[in-house]
Amino acid sequence: MNAHTPDAAITLPFGDLDDFREYCEIEADMVARGWVSFQHGVDTSQWAAERWHLVDVAGQDAVQAVMAAVFGRLHAAPDQVELDDEAPPLAPEPEPPSRRRRPAQSTIDAFWYVVRTETPDGIAAWLARHPADAAHLHTLLKARLHA
Repeated sequence: MNAHTPDAAITLPFGDLDDFREYCEIEADMVARGWVSFQHGVDTSQWAAERWHLVDVAGQDAVQAVMAAVFGRLHAAPDQVELDDEAPPLAPEPEPPSRRRRPAQSTIDAFWYVVRTETPDGIAAWLARHPADAAHLHTLLKARLHA
């Protein structure tokens, strides 16, 4: 008897493509908040599709189509991005108004350059290196997007 038998009968998937879309949306939300990298979110979603046997049942093309639709929104033009009213979680608690400072103009200029040229992961990484300025820069971005 063969000790290793190939998967003759594929296990039923853990969920369907709609469930997988919800899973991808959760991963994409974590990417958008800067909690995980874009690469991590995509890789984790692919891993889940394989473990759920969706690749075997629905096919890799169907899985990729769901992932592209969900994660593709993260690369939308800045005027198409919807922001909530909260500051990004990268910044520490805001200081009282009497102690707030405005970032240097060079920091603001650098931020606009990063917004134009970087992916969401790149923007999140840049903001993580400027935590004291992140809340103010988020306010500037919201004002420009909603103008």
